[in-house]
Amino acid sequence: MNKPVFLSLLFVVGIVLVSGCTQTDTSDTGQVINKDSQPTQTFVPSVPDPENIDVFAGVKEGDVFRFYFAFNDRIAHDGNAKFEIKDYSGNKVYSSTFDAKSNQFMDYQFQLTGSPMGKAYEWKVPYSDIKKGMSSMGTAYIVFTTPSGKSLTADTSLFNIPSYTEEELEQIYESQYEKSAKTSGRLITKGNFQVTLDKYGFFKHSVFGKEETDFRVDIEVKNVGGEQDTFSIYNGAMIVGDQQYDVGFDSDFDGMNIYPSIVKKGYLVFKDVPEDISGEAKVIVGSAWIGYSPANYEFTIDL
Repeated sequence: MNKPVFLSLLFVVGIVLVSGCTQTDTSDTGQVINKDSQPTQTFVPSVPDPENIDVFAGVKEGDVFRFYFAFNDRIAHDGNAKFEIKDYSGNKVYSSTFDAKSNQFMDYQFQLTGSPMGKAYEWKVPYSDIKKGMSSMGTAYIVFTTPSGKSLTADTSLFNIPSYTEEELEQIYESQYEKSAKTSGRLITKGNFQVTLDKYGFFKHSVFGKEETDFRVDIEVKNVGGEQDTFSIYNGAMIVGDQQYDVGFDSDFDGMNIYPSIVKKGYLVFKDVPEDISGEAKVIVGSAWIGYSPANYEFTIDL
């Protein structure tokens, strides 16, 4: 074959080889990309955050409390939960934090109707892990924070949480008062009575199952006369500046029919006294009749 013919055939074969190839390149990530077309992208729509926690409840079942919550959209979401239980007086008796994963939600239904509720998250708290409260009623609180930072809150009333007995409560409150009360020892003698102001200070106690803080004054009343007499605390009052605080019904002193040489002890509580009060106060702890006139027994104290 002569040289011009050979060169012509070589040129034709080169054209065929080039036209039969697909041009490729490799990206920085190692993905093979076709230069003639853009890579296919998969779009995954984001799930919007729920608006609120629509259902939140706790039920005691044997030795545990079962809690569950569901969102308004009735679907599952990832997030972090902060959970607390407080007694009726606001004292914290249990707390925990945990991550809630969407694959941990389960199908729930309304108990009364049996209709689907959607997805709900459930967990259990051992009854023994909850501290004793001042009452058997309480409230559970939850704060759920989504990955985007949105916080959703809810609360629910609880019944039958662990609680102190009345005797245990009295001992706790009395111990707290003894540690904080100021000692006086001052005394007033009028008519048939010698009245001693033992101590005074703020006093936490339970009133109809709810913890209150009142001002307490402890007194000791002795009949130094020769006949039976009555010491009444019903006109008791605490006066600070231009403010008067009246004696409460939950005071504990019985001054009826005190016989000669008998000593009775007890205390008065004054309602609605601000805990940050300061200065000097006049305290009327009671009264008795001297002849035909009532006489008040009054002390001045430093708050």
